[in-house]
Amino acid sequence: MDISTTLPAVNEQLSRLEQILREQLGLAERLKGILTDKRGLLISSRLDLLPPVLQSEEATVLELESRESARIALLAHIAAKTGIDREARLSEIIEILNIPARHPLRSLADKLKRIVAELREMNGVNATLTQNLVDYTSMVLRLIAYTSDKSSYDAGGDLHNEGIRRNLLDRRA
Repeated sequence: MDISTTLPAVNEQLSRLEQILREQLGLAERLKGILTDKRGLLISSRLDLLPPVLQSEEATVLELESRESARIALLAHIAAKTGIDREARLSEIIEILNIPARHPLRSLADKLKRIVAELREMNGVNATLTQNLVDYTSMVLRLIAYTSDKSSYDAGGDLHNEGIRRNLLDRRA
């Protein structure tokens, strides 16, 4: 199907789709910056500065989710108008409608695809850093609060199970 022969309403919908993709791209770029800031805070263990970054991340993700819902609804509408399968992905719709290579929809879709892959990678790194920080904190807390249950016997052979408190300075590395 040639884009030039599609209904004017579909062309309007494609323009709206382009606008939504631009908004998503901007939000994804913002999220990328937030995840970079989050990584820096996790690496430097500056957890006191993390709450505002997490709030910003959550707000941006919610905005992205809203745009994604609008994009999915719009794609379904375009699919219904053109007879394309309702479950078709953006790349499939672009191919079926024979949208020219220079059309902004193609480049926006490609950019969005790349940045989503980067965001997944960054999120994975941040998840690993968070888990490492939790593991490290747990280890430090165990070392600080370490209690050894050493049993001892007195001269009469009676068993005494008294925990001997040790702290970090008493423990050998």
